[in-house]
Amino acid sequence: MLLAEHLNYTARGQAIPKYRADGEYDPYKRTEAAIDIENAIAVDGPIPYSQFMDLSLAGPHGYYSTGVVRISEEKSFDFTTYPEFNNSFGPTLGLAAARVWEELGCPEDFPLVEMGAGRGTLALRMLDWIAVHNPEFYAHISYKIVDFPGMAAKQRKTLESHGGKVMWYEGSALELPDEVKGIEGMFLSNELPDAFPVEVVKTENGQVLQKYIGAEHGKFVEIWKPASQDVRNHISEFDVAVPDKEITVNLNAVRFQHQVSSSLRRGLILTIDYGEDCKHYDGYIGSMRTFSENGKVLPASLAYEKPREVDMTANIDFYPLMQTARAYGGKVVLFDQPNFFLASGIEDVLPSMQNPEHENDVTRNGYAFKVLTIRHDLDSFKFNGGLRQTFNLNLSPANDIGMFRFSNSSPEESDDVFLESIRDSSLVQVQQLGKGEWEFIQFPSGPNEYHAFIEDLAGRTIVQYKPFKVLYDFRKKEDVERLLSDSGISGIDIDALLEGKPFI
Repeated sequence: MLLAEHLNYTARGQAIPKYRADGEYDPYKRTEAAIDIENAIAVDGPIPYSQFMDLSLAGPHGYYSTGVVRISEEKSFDFTTYPEFNNSFGPTLGLAAARVWEELGCPEDFPLVEMGAGRGTLALRMLDWIAVHNPEFYAHISYKIVDFPGMAAKQRKTLESHGGKVMWYEGSALELPDEVKGIEGMFLSNELPDAFPVEVVKTENGQVLQKYIGAEHGKFVEIWKPASQDVRNHISEFDVAVPDKEITVNLNAVRFQHQVSSSLRRGLILTIDYGEDCKHYDGYIGSMRTFSENGKVLPASLAYEKPREVDMTANIDFYPLMQTARAYGGKVVLFDQPNFFLASGIEDVLPSMQNPEHENDVTRNGYAFKVLTIRHDLDSFKFNGGLRQTFNLNLSPANDIGMFRFSNSSPEESDDVFLESIRDSSLVQVQQLGKGEWEFIQFPSGPNEYHAFIEDLAGRTIVQYKPFKVLYDFRKKEDVERLLSDSGISGIDIDALLEGKPFI
């Protein structure tokens, strides 16, 4: 049965017969999405995994596009998200949005665009809080949601109390409407790119292979082929290390970043999701998984049995998004989620919460989540903690501090500051230029794995980078010599350094 026939049945309000692509009655009673997938395979042969995932989630009968997804519903659900169970999540983002509005000069119209808005809970809690605590800002917000029709229907019910404040643009965030292009305002998404269709790859006998999906005897099967040119280009451009086990590459996340970065003339982009900057932190991005049955993490293969009936997701490698954003002039900082909320002023929000201790959970947990912040033409805007300033390293002649270096992508921006190497057991002070505030970086947590913390004067952790890739092994003299040469440092007694004696 062809896809057009399925749509005709739907339009007439009739049940769709369960037919396979070969026209025979399907005793397996496959989902409509499964039949869509079989039809695609019948026409084109084995299809890329991304196409299988797209038809399962976002196709005519998809999990998200039709709204069958169950997010934090009372009786049963597939998964939940932070805005659903943490009441301070939305208000803190509202506080950040207000600061962007003020930085832009308090314009009459402030577009706040949320892409992939779930049930609308994040928007509801953000707008509820702003309406009470900053009514002047509320009056100037134009809240715009880009999402599939099935999700928009749920969101309209959730956001009834905000009437004409919210506008919907039905469709995919991968194809932003003209109405949200060229804006001065804010783009926001929470757990969106992890649901974009991905490719699955691995290395075998020195060759990068890509997963395709075929159909045999009423079942979907995996077929491995040499990676396509698009996938090879992505791997090359973003220096993706492809191991001998399966990982995902998210070409659509890069496409999404192009869309959003090119649409923001001035303002802030916030992308919240689980993942890591795999380029700098030796992260393993992992492969696919599914969610269902009240939040259980289930094998990715379940999607072959139940297309459209389970969530499909993969961790995000933020490095390609960060590089893409920089190409548009964006100033990029990647936070752990708890530290972003501290830096964004959650402590100013908590007093208004009925249970502040519970709502502060977002600052204690959730380190698997990252917040990618991208600023466009916001020269004086910074998150609490002063991350905009270039850091100046103050070396002590005492032996209680090891040799280290920061890597900054630009001279005027502490953009993605990350530690590349550090000697064991040291405490280092870093002074922020122009502010006179001392911030501290403390490490390590274990051999060859180091964590750093940047704190403000009140001792609050603002940014936590973990773990760091060690480029120099300080037990090896040749590595120490190479670091000193690379850093242009002279006058160091290397033998004394290695023996733990005063070295300057």
